[in-house]
Amino acid sequence: MIRRVVGAEVDPSALELARNIGIADHIMTALSERHLGGQMTFAQFRMLSWLYMQDEENKTGLLPSQLSRFQGVTPNTVSSLLHSLRKQGFIEQVSHPEDRRKRIIKITEAGRELVREMTPRQFRYVSGLLDGLDPEERQTLIQLTGKLIATVKARAKDCEAASAASALQSPLAARRPPR
Repeated sequence: MIRRVVGAEVDPSALELARNIGIADHIMTALSERHLGGQMTFAQFRMLSWLYMQDEENKTGLLPSQLSRFQGVTPNTVSSLLHSLRKQGFIEQVSHPEDRRKRIIKITEAGRELVREMTPRQFRYVSGLLDGLDPEERQTLIQLTGKLIATVKARAKDCEAASAASALQSPLAARRPPR
């Protein structure tokens, strides 16, 4: 049926694969959030874990833009996540030493304690979700999803470049202030 709608040149397995990846991600995220016991969302846990790892490595903290790239979300979403984590006392914002307009995000001791407490339990839980795959299948899936991510990122860069180029050619672009 898909071939009838979109044409014979489209491989329906690509659509099924994209759908399956999306469904697996959605279900795993929902189950992970439930496993966190309502203390925080999975996105908040990921952000706090990332801050913890960076703190262990270099103690310098991260800019919100760096967190945005890591999470793969917009700056507005990062701002919302940071607001929640700050209200709970898990992070703090400090002034950048060289540019007072910038804010550096650092994990607090309460945040470190939470990550140390929750991470082993969360990792065991996520690992358990993948029990249906033997070690060889997991390695294959890691390689294939890595290849998929690289392909999607390359397409995203092409889209960004095309978008930037069209903005330069747009008559409205001349009226926009530079970023």
